Amino acid sequence: MRRLVLATALLLLAATAAALDWEYVGMDGVSATTITVDPLHDRVFVGTYEGFHYLDLPTDTWTERDWEDWIGRQVYAVDFADDLPGRVITGRENAWFKGYLEVSDDLGATETFVYESTGGRVTDIMHADLSDHWACTWSDVAPGELLRSADAGVSWSTVGGHGFSAMTDLELPGSGELYVAGDAGVKWTHDDGATWESLNGDLPAGQGVYCICYAYAGGDVLTPTSLFASVDAGVYFSETPGDWTPMLTTSCRRLVSLPVPVYLAPDALAAVTWDGRVLVSRNFGGSWDDETGILPGTPIDAAYCPYDRGLYVLTSTRGLYRFRNVVTETPSAPAARLAVDAWPNPFNPSTTLRIELPAAGPTTLRIHDVQGRTVATLLDGAQPAGERRLVWRPDGLPSGVYLARLSSASGDVSTRLILLK
Repeated sequence: MRRLVLATALLLLAATAAALDWEYVGMDGVSATTITVDPLHDRVFVGTYEGFHYLDLPTDTWTERDWEDWIGRQVYAVDFADDLPGRVITGRENAWFKGYLEVSDDLGATETFVYESTGGRVTDIMHADLSDHWACTWSDVAPGELLRSADAGVSWSTVGGHGFSAMTDLELPGSGELYVAGDAGVKWTHDDGATWESLNGDLPAGQGVYCICYAYAGGDVLTPTSLFASVDAGVYFSETPGDWTPMLTTSCRRLVSLPVPVYLAPDALAAVTWDGRVLVSRNFGGSWDDETGILPGTPIDAAYCPYDRGLYVLTSTRGLYRFRNVVTETPSAPAARLAVDAWPNPFNPSTTLRIELPAAGPTTLRIHDVQGRTVATLLDGAQPAGERRLVWRPDGLPSGVYLARLSSASGDVSTRLILLK
């Protein structure tokens, strides 16, 4: 069933490729390092060599949090907290090349030092669905560290036994697994780091992993891993632990999954290559389109933003650029649309659905399983125009793919939900 749906979806999506028209967002002339999207609070964070900036998407307003002319303030990773709107966690590198973490509860107006690593710079910080935060560091004189926080970044403890000396990337698909990438390849844990399993299998031997990306492969059957990884030899995909298939012969510094609106269709993918290109695959890695076009500067990072279904690409010094609705390629103003999105997704045990209504009127928001049966009704009645957020906690339902369908006088839209247990 999954293979049939996947093959059909690939044929439908393969014909949609077109050159992207990049829209300038801001920060031209600023030396940037990393980008993170906060989909719950509609913000985009950009790390710099002196701190960070953030963009409030509904108001299109930038705020700068740089300490100008300071050294040792560079930010290489940013994360947020689902239930603390002002919480920002930054992963940095000091003047002695040691990684450290700071926390702010006012979006960076004031910041508190909370942890200094024995290793090098902080390379990633992540969390999933109101759960613990994780961070990893590169090596310095001492090996890098894997860190865990149970209080949204205020305090951190080290997690050992993973066998890495230098870590590059983390992935948390929302089901309790943690994937770690670095000089020891790719490993995962299902018990918060008590035990570890190598996923290297037939990845090219002796090559560290630059980045990893969890992506939905399509269909109604979830695969055990569904992970992309980039090494020197290129990009590989695994849906079974240890089994890897080559998907791209170019090495990448960032891989991003792009959810496709078509129900049960596989994710599209974006890649930022080490040689300064932006590639997009609309058939789950089967083929790649070079969408760099007239993008100025050197792209170094990318992120997907549910607010406008946009691909945001960060350049080293020429600013931030985006293409709205990168998968559907039908640009529209986000404030005037009928829309439903969810984060986190995949998720466990709950996800937050955000709806946008261009006009007031009778509205329903229902959740359906793959057989089309309604398993939950979150809205059924008159609603005002504007945005609203609702939490869905599917107690008693099995892992799988679900469809959230929003219906109003303005039309019908839907989004795919992936529950992992």
